[in-house]
Amino acid sequence: MKDEKMVSKEEFENFIKSYPRQLQRHVVTIVEPYCITYNDFSNGQTYPETSIVAKTWLYTDDPNDLFYRPEEDRAYYIRDEVHG
Repeated sequence: MKDEKMVSKEEFENFIKSYPRQLQRHVVTIVEPYCITYNDFSNGQTYPETSIVAKTWLYTDDPNDLFYRPEEDRAYYIRDEVHG
């Protein structure tokens, strides 16, 4: 994702909730844990080059699971530019 910045879970969730256009969620299953992207296709953007505005991974909260990560080790990214 171009111009991305790592943010907290709260910042990530607020970004998704307040995004000014409709987002489409996409789950990438060729990586483990699965990658979740949020995409803006409103202006003809193409996947994945320009459509992804946020991404994270499908972590589990079960400490015995392979894809468990404590919250402080989880990654949340948003596109680092203003959307209007």
